[in-house]
Amino acid sequence: MSLLHPVVIETAIKRAVAWLCEPDVDARGLRQELSRVEQKLERLTNAIAAGAGAVSEVVRALRAADQQRANLLARLRIIERSTAELNPKDVAADIRARLTEWHAVLHDEAAKAHSLLRQLIVGRLELRAEADGSGFTFTGVGTLVPLLSGTVPALAAMVPRIDSSPTGFEPVFWP
Repeated sequence: MSLLHPVVIETAIKRAVAWLCEPDVDARGLRQELSRVEQKLERLTNAIAAGAGAVSEVVRALRAADQQRANLLARLRIIERSTAELNPKDVAADIRARLTEWHAVLHDEAAKAHSLLRQLIVGRLELRAEADGSGFTFTGVGTLVPLLSGTVPALAAMVPRIDSSPTGFEPVFWP
């Protein structure tokens, strides 16, 4: 089934609205990880107080765990703040409007369509010949995540840039 097939789009919109407006699972996972990190911080603090181990190594581990705790707290605040401000109907309407804009660009502006498609395609496409010799089919993995990057302001920083290459990596066959 096509990534832009109406059934796929509606399913993606429902999942996106649920993910953006009700991220209990994400928040619960972050809270569990935060609890583990806080327990680790307590153990490390007790180790320093007891004089166990090389103090410099324990302090280094304490700083790393404290940084991890700060990152988890920041991510948790983003999720909680973002979901408190979101109305599921408004989110769905915003996503549909973005899809309408993207659909128009895909049909009307070839140069921009290429860039948009690169954001929707994850990895490489595979070309397969039809068994009856009637033509070819492209298959691959797609994502609608780039459409969501402006739905929640804080989400933009969390969405990876699909159209950029890692430093030092220059794909040979990409235009």
